[in-house]
Formats: sequence, structure tokens, C-alpha cells
Amino acid sequence: MISVASYIFLEDHADKTFIFVSAFLTLIYGIVMVILNKNDIVEGPYPFFMINKIGTKKTIIWLIVLFAAISLISWGLWALSL
Repeated sequence: MISVASYIFLEDHADKTFIFVSAFLTLIYGIVMVILNKNDIVEGPYPFFMINKIGTKKTIIWLIVLFAAISLISWGLWALSL
């Protein structure tokens, strides 16, 4: 909690592109984990990555929802730091 408060209120945010960086990295991680799960290289680490068990449609919905959530969180932190 202290690190979030410090980040929002004490650090300089001249470069506003960071809101896209966290969303992009989250999307890349999600895609890589879905591919690894699809090819039975790993299982998990979260149930929504298990494409073979929950199906392609549910996995895509999960990825869209999570990508939107992390984008909103990133935007919210950026807005608070102005």
C-alpha cells in the first residue's frame, strides 16, 4: 500500500506512456500462457489459462476482461498521479 501511495503521489510521471506498457505486458503474458497451456507444456497457473479444460471461447472472454481490468487500473493510477 505504501509503494502504491508513493508511486501515485511522490514520483514524477512526465512520461504518460506507462499506462500502455503495463497493459501490453499483461496481454503478452496472457497470450504466452494460453499457448503454453494449449500445447500442454504447462498447466495453469490460473484456471482461466487452461484452454483445454474451459474452451477457447471462455479463454478469449477471460483475456478480454482481464486486459480491460488492467488497463482501467493503469489509467486510474495515472489519473490519480496528475
